[in-house]
Formats: sequence, C-alpha cells, structure tokens
Amino acid sequence: MIQLYEKILPQYFCDYLIDKFESEKELDKSYDMFDQLEIVHWEKESADIIGICKDLANHYCSIYDKFSLLPKKRRIEGIRIKRYTPNIHSFPLHVDVAGVETCTRYLSFLIYLNDNEAGTKFYLPEDEVLTFNAECGNILVFPPMWFLPHEGLKPTSKPKYIASTYFHYV
Repeated sequence: MIQLYEKILPQYFCDYLIDKFESEKELDKSYDMFDQLEIVHWEKESADIIGICKDLANHYCSIYDKFSLLPKKRRIEGIRIKRYTPNIHSFPLHVDVAGVETCTRYLSFLIYLNDNEAGTKFYLPEDEVLTFNAECGNILVFPPMWFLPHEGLKPTSKPKYIASTYFHYV
C-alpha cells in the first residue's frame, strides 16, 4: 500500500522550493527532529503541489481502492517543508495518525526535494522492512495509519529536504 512515484517534481522546482525555504526568516525550529515551514502563503507553489497530489491520489485509488470507499470530498492539510540537518535531525519511528488532532488524515504524501543518503524506512507486518531512498522529485503515497510505522533516517553528509501533506476526511 506504499506507492512510489518517481521523478514527479522536476529538479528545478525542487531546487526553487529549497532556495525559497532557506531564504525564509520565520522557520519553525521548535522540533528536535527537523526545522520546518508551512508554505500556505506560497500560493502558486502550494497550488502546483496540491494539483500533483490530487492526480497521484486518483492513480493511487485506481490501484488500491477497488471498492471506491475512500472519500470523494476531502480537505488538504497545509504543505510543510522540512529540513533535516546532517548528524542532528531524524524523525524516529512514528505514524502520521497518532491522536485526535491527526485522526482525520487518510492519505500521506511525502515529497523528496533533494537526493540524500538518508531516506525513509517502513516497518511492515511479518517483520518486513522497506527502505526508500531520498531522491529528488520522488513522491511516496501511503495510508498514515498504525499499520505503516516509519522513520525519517538521519542524513550524514548534507541536509535532507522533504515536503509533506495529507488528505483529510471532511
């Protein structure tokens, strides 16, 4: 149920997002795991990413939602860009729905904005482990639920940049 879409965002767009992130003065540095910025005020960039996510969701549903049970109406969570500093930041084992404040999420989008040796590791049933490399422009789509715990691995040589958003039940 984890679907990798390769080279969806072009390199120039990913570079642009990283440059714009780095030029922001108001980064949220309150997390131990990463620095982040919600890009709500980047209207064009947000609209572009949301359009891509909608297209990917349609494809994802054509594969995994055989009975058309996922909602047709949805809300999209604000897009966040996160920077993982080498040898400092990682996102320990977690799921993206972990309580009342996140329980309306039903589909996760993890967008890699640069190549990095530190990707994302998923722990699947039957003790299977699946690791995805962080490759610029690739997008992972997956359910954010308890049965897909994952971790954002710690970069060692250079910062790792990702963008993320979620579809919500309405």
